[in-house]
Amino acid sequence: MKALLAKYYPFFVSAALMCLLLWFIYPHYQYYIDPDGTAYLTISQRYASGDYMRAINGYWSPWGCWLTAILIRFGMEAVSASVVINVMGGVGFLWVAQSLFLRFDVIGKMQWLMSAALGAFLCYAVFHQSFDDLWECFFLLGCLRLMLSGNFLQRPALWVLTGVLGTLAYFAKAYSFPFFMLNTVVCVQLLAKGNRMLWVRISATAIGVMAVCSMPWIWILHSKYGIWTTSTSGTLNTSWYLVGHPQWKEGLGQLLPPVYGDSPNYWEDPWAANGATPHFWNSFSLFGLQILRVGLNCWKFLVSLFQLSIFFPSVFLFAVLSLFHKKFKALFSPDLRIAVVSFL
Repeated sequence: MKALLAKYYPFFVSAALMCLLLWFIYPHYQYYIDPDGTAYLTISQRYASGDYMRAINGYWSPWGCWLTAILIRFGMEAVSASVVINVMGGVGFLWVAQSLFLRFDVIGKMQWLMSAALGAFLCYAVFHQSFDDLWECFFLLGCLRLMLSGNFLQRPALWVLTGVLGTLAYFAKAYSFPFFMLNTVVCVQLLAKGNRMLWVRISATAIGVMAVCSMPWIWILHSKYGIWTTSTSGTLNTSWYLVGHPQWKEGLGQLLPPVYGDSPNYWEDPWAANGATPHFWNSFSLFGLQILRVGLNCWKFLVSLFQLSIFFPSVFLFAVLSLFHKKFKALFSPDLRIAVVSFL
């Protein structure tokens, strides 16, 4: 037991220092709330007060709201509660990162440096992104760590647990729903090494568990909105980004009414004010506009790579080559290639 705990010393120290630094800077940053955070906080307050029908929301993911609502019920102020929940997600992120460092035999000094760097970054992320993103990263990295377990192929219990973590990732951020399915199918295909039946069994189990566990929430959304959807955010965001602006319901102009009488603004649930949601398949002009958007997205993606680091595009290209080029492929272990696939 002591030997196992010793392996996680970088995590314990980094998590403790991160929490200490966050406690020190909290008075100066406690009221920084991104625009999305106002909606999340409103929904959290509704859950805490028992206003469940209004709290159910297809645009904003529920996980962070549920956890924040619990702390509010125990008497904590909403903004402080959201920060505490975000810190918990950050600690989970640090833990699973350390587990991956150990899995890939990262040398001790590098473990300490990477844990310290990640902890410093999380001090910024906890305030910058108020809800859910850190939890989503924690759950998805947890799925990857389970798949990289030495006996994953022989233990159906781990397949089920992967599906459960996939469900939690979906509750944290809705776009984890398609990502988890695609990531699972691709990674398990590499793990199975040509054993098609094993590939199908594991993928079907993990995705099936995730779908079953997610269904109660999907049914609740259907009951409120009258449509079968995992989230309204995908439909709205893709439409808004394509056209360049929302299309409001008939009769709505410059002033948008709040969703409910006590809502701070319409942003609590944009679906209520939104009208048509055009997509690229609705017309040839929108199809052409979508092609332009794809080109713009590629350019923004390239810019983002350089913003992360001047060396990051080279790392990204090297990762791609490791999957398709024989010489580069030989430089990576099979497990590391799975991590690379998930990263891409």
